[in-house]
Amino acid sequence: MQYASVLLDLDGTLIDSPKYWHAAYNIAVASFGKEITDSQFREWYPEGARITHWLEWLGIGAEHLDTVRMVRDEHYLEYLRHDVAWLEGAKELLESLKGKVPTGIITGSHRSYVDVLDEALGVSDLVDIVLTCEDFSSKAHALQICSEKFSVDLKDSVYIGEQPFDEEGALGAATPFMVYKGEYTPSSMLDAGHSVITDWAKFRGNLQA
Repeated sequence: MQYASVLLDLDGTLIDSPKYWHAAYNIAVASFGKEITDSQFREWYPEGARITHWLEWLGIGAEHLDTVRMVRDEHYLEYLRHDVAWLEGAKELLESLKGKVPTGIITGSHRSYVDVLDEALGVSDLVDIVLTCEDFSSKAHALQICSEKFSVDLKDSVYIGEQPFDEEGALGAATPFMVYKGEYTPSSMLDAGHSVITDWAKFRGNLQA
């Protein structure tokens, strides 16, 4: 397979961060006597919802938003600094593509999170562009930004992600989409007819074949 550009989601697709997002949220809401169970997290995380929705679902008043966000981010950033790792084969994939085909990461994470990941894992060094939530209005918009930067047609590119909002962005930008089967990928996405990636090493081999 050959693509004009290879564009990827970050959290849960290249790095193992969702479980730490869950842990950080639980630390932040514990003082309110709340806990996000594993089943709740698996239901809510694919929504890509804002913190206001998480608080509403938990029954925590909106007046506590700033406190919850501050505690969540404090602990999440510590996890990013010391615990988060590449998913198996993900770093090697990016290294193999560097300089051969335009590559980019499109993530709903904040730039402050990516800055910490750059210190810990050197994420931005492995791709040609990293777009965070501050850079675009939707993932479809982000894909268009990449298309313009690389001067490529999105229909000849691919976007790889593991959540419904990744799929939505690809469809909105008329970009071929592939699903990475991550720990928190909804089963409905695996049955939607897209190509499914379960092994980055195998995918890398197919690209190079």
